[in-house]
Amino acid sequence: MMLPQLRSARANRWPTCNPRKREQLANEIAQAMKDLSPEDRKAFQEGFGAGFFPPDVVTAVKAKLR
Repeated sequence: MMLPQLRSARANRWPTCNPRKREQLANEIAQAMKDLSPEDRKAFQEGFGAGFFPPDVVTAVKAKLR
């Protein structure tokens, strides 16, 4: 189940989000993931990229975490 706010963000916000904001989002996600415990990071990464975030954001986050 997806929260209505998340569904709305995915449908209305991502398509109009400019590249600079997408890069900022990727930086914030990557930083937050670095601050997680290894177990939490692994759990998040298992579901990350499953369709909620735009593909370019997912790619950028994964690149930052290497």
